Amino acid sequence: MSERLVDEGDGDVKSNSLVLPVAQVPVGSYPSQYHQQTTNNCMWTSSYPYYLMNIPRKFARFNGLIGRSCEIVVVDEQRRSWMASLRHKESDGQVYIGCGWRNICIGNKLKAMDCVVIEFIGNGTMPVFKLHKVEDDEDDK
Repeated sequence: MSERLVDEGDGDVKSNSLVLPVAQVPVGSYPSQYHQQTTNNCMWTSSYPYYLMNIPRKFARFNGLIGRSCEIVVVDEQRRSWMASLRHKESDGQVYIGCGWRNICIGNKLKAMDCVVIEFIGNGTMPVFKLHKVEDDEDDK
């Protein structure tokens, strides 16, 4: 699954919001199927003990996150605030949410291949993101 920009129904696409899958991939193990999906700008979280959420480069660039290393706040649907770290790999420039992402996943009961909307809402000293879980239509049947 690749990233999708959010259309709020009025035809305007919000370029600071993304609908992305959460997936679990063992750290340091990227078979070709995972590599292909990663290069298509999916967000991935690695499995225990290291949880990471890669931020697609297009989204990071648009929101001025390239090259940043700082603490962030992620606000979930219950209006709980979660502290996490935003980091980047110097080797390839990949931006990701590191420390704190595991607690966010556990606290929001996110499982492999759940889809979430990550909305960037503030770019100060401590960037702020909103997290919304996208419910699967088949769960409603």
